[in-house]
Amino acid sequence: MKEIDPLIESYFRNSGEDWGDVYVSHIPLHFKKMKERGFDQALLMARQVATVLGAPMAAGLLRR
Repeated sequence: MKEIDPLIESYFRNSGEDWGDVYVSHIPLHFKKMKERGFDQALLMARQVATVLGAPMAAGLLRR
């Protein structure tokens, strides 16, 4: 797995919020943009947030 972005980690670790019982999801990239880019940056960021929080990823909940 890739290294966790220090800004994402710092934000969530120092927020003072209780992140228990949360799921992490993302707003998916439009399929045409996904085909152009070859990756979905929102999904990559959501995975990092889920890792930092120790929360499950709930990909596929939303559609564009």
